[in-house]
Amino acid sequence: MFEQLKKDIVVESALSGGPGGQNVNKRKTKAVARLDVLGSAVLSDEDKTTLREKLKLTVEGHLVVHVSEARSGPRNREIAIERLLDRVRMALTPETPRGKTNVPTREKRHRLDEKRRRGVLKQSRQVPTKGEY
Repeated sequence: MFEQLKKDIVVESALSGGPGGQNVNKRKTKAVARLDVLGSAVLSDEDKTTLREKLKLTVEGHLVVHVSEARSGPRNREIAIERLLDRVRMALTPETPRGKTNVPTREKRHRLDEKRRRGVLKQSRQVPTKGEY
């Protein structure tokens, strides 16, 4: 599915402000990857709803990723496509339900013993009332 989705991704180049020296002013090395989530034929309606809920899409329903890490434009394009696909993959992966864990009996006993000990200590600090002399 993700190989087919890769064909729907449009990557544009823009001027980058990252590393590259004088090259930054001359070359468009920043990559802007854009996926039309709502208009994609590869994604099912259920997938589109999930992506709309979990990811921040534009008003038009596009998922956009900006990358200007590398000095070269082609490398930034690769990173942008991978990052965009990773976001879609993570959003579409169902969350595994959290398993309920039991507190060990030893831990419960230790906690209750500690509470009892603290209670006795605090009780011993109190000033006795008239009838307790």
